Amino acid sequence: MSHSASILALKIGCESFILIGIAMVLSVFTPLGAVLELFLDLAVWPGDGAQTLDAVETRLGIAISGGLLAGWATMILMVVTHVYSKDKALGGRIIAVSALVWFALDSFGSVMAGAAMNVVFNLGFLLVLLVPLALARERRVAAA
Repeated sequence: MSHSASILALKIGCESFILIGIAMVLSVFTPLGAVLELFLDLAVWPGDGAQTLDAVETRLGIAISGGLLAGWATMILMVVTHVYSKDKALGGRIIAVSALVWFALDSFGSVMAGAAMNVVFNLGFLLVLLVPLALARERRVAAA
């Protein structure tokens, strides 16, 4: 993958994460809550409809998580735009390390909370960030 294609893929991924974060925040007080409840039901397997947004603390956690996701994705988008585009090695390390720290902690916490299925969902997010970096790096190494 070319460096410019990697940048484009990362930007699209980050913009998608920002939209998901915004949707999470909106879900605590709009009909988007039904979509989030479905996700929660799948993450806390088996899918039995028991997970809801009824509790204030659940809605608060979702709002905080959505805000953090949108903020983190905005930061990565800025790193892609202002660092990775000029310094592939430094920008790639910043993105990869932050993604791996998020993945490890979020996945560990999910398992400990009884929602191991969320690790599968997390893996999708992780791949959106790491695959473009890896493919662009592989191309640079092969060209050297």
